[in-house]
Amino acid sequence: INAEYGDGVGEIENLSHKTNKNRNFLDMSEGQDISNLESEKLEQAFKNLTETIKSEKKKLSEELSSQREEKKRLEGEIEAMKSLKQQWGNIIKLNVGGKKFSTSKSNLTKYVSKLSTMFSGKYDLVLDDDDYVFIDRDPKAFGHVLNLSLIHISEPTR
Repeated sequence: INAEYGDGVGEIENLSHKTNKNRNFLDMSEGQDISNLESEKLEQAFKNLTETIKSEKKKLSEELSSQREEKKRLEGEIEAMKSLKQQWGNIIKLNVGGKKFSTSKSNLTKYVSKLSTMFSGKYDLVLDDDDYVFIDRDPKAFGHVLNLSLIHISEPTR
């Protein structure tokens, strides 16, 4: 056959070889198309993820800002309460001759007296079983003393 068709067989073999090369090239090209498609999908997923992250970051930033404003507002309230506490002082519970009274420390200490000395913090106070400061005096007279000292206290401003 080679003698009769010599160059023809070689040409067929050569064409077959070229065809196989072209098939391999097409296979690679299809693989690249698939690879490009996968790459595009990955790029889109990355873009979506990036947008989601930006959106969540913006939400968190707004929430943080809101929390900071709330913190600042609450700190202002705390300062206002401290101011009122300083103005009015601590509440003191008294047991005077068996009768219970409650008043502010500032009310008891605003005038120079035995009461102001007693509640100056320099002396230990006697407490009853209910943690009221015990004062062995006439409760009726003591009530009048408290009322007189309350008359001179101005209302706190808000």
